[in-house]
Amino acid sequence: MICNASTSLGELKRHNDDGGESRGTSTAMKVAEIHGRKGHILYDADPQANFDPRWFDQQHLQQANMLTGTAPGRGSALFFQNNNHAYVLRHYLRGGLIGKAIHDRYLWTGLSRTRPWQEWHLLMRLQQLGLPAPKPFAARAIQHHGSYTADLMTHTLPDSHPLADFLNQAPLPHDIWRNIGTVIRQFHDHNVCHADLNARNILLGPAHTVFLIDFDKSSIRTPHARWKANNLNRLQRSLEKFKTHSPDFHFTTANWSILNHGYQQSTPECKHD
Repeated sequence: MICNASTSLGELKRHNDDGGESRGTSTAMKVAEIHGRKGHILYDADPQANFDPRWFDQQHLQQANMLTGTAPGRGSALFFQNNNHAYVLRHYLRGGLIGKAIHDRYLWTGLSRTRPWQEWHLLMRLQQLGLPAPKPFAARAIQHHGSYTADLMTHTLPDSHPLADFLNQAPLPHDIWRNIGTVIRQFHDHNVCHADLNARNILLGPAHTVFLIDFDKSSIRTPHARWKANNLNRLQRSLEKFKTHSPDFHFTTANWSILNHGYQQSTPECKHD
């Protein structure tokens, strides 16, 4: 299972925007929260979506025949569907050496500082800015004696796949490399710093569309050339690492030059966020 709720639905108290107790946003999304002694959920209360907290449970999704696929990464993302709505469920897992010991626990320092709450609200801000990123659907944090586990649901980006998957198959047209640079520049013009910009966190969709995903630990920062350059350098290292592991990975220095040209030639949007 992705995670086991430590709080039953009977112990939870619902808050919605009609009662004035939810965390609102300036978008049209109707936001609601569920709070219990240990569990906290934030979600889109659109009646058409018909959110169910059991969707955080992989076993429930399997039993209800809602699962449609998985995606590789640090902990597989689960794809599932309810009626005509398609979502991605991701359980937060630690990486590196500490991840081998702690796996999926994080220090509890307050709900607003949890990973899913911060990522959910950042994704909402990106929607307001019109940036190509997933639309958030629901977030959950479950407390465990001073620590917590966490999950995030987002809407899927239809017919979109990681940049790395495409490059494992064939070279990409120059226009796509240029578009990738242009999209990264759009995020940077809004001072969005992606904490882990790599070849799997860039999705390519129909008609050469480009999206960025996985905004865990990302933030809107004070504008500075250094962190923007670090973002680009991190992506370049990711592409070179894929190339090192697989000589058939279709990435060249010329590709990077085109991406960089798309980044440099984009017109700054000069937004103040």
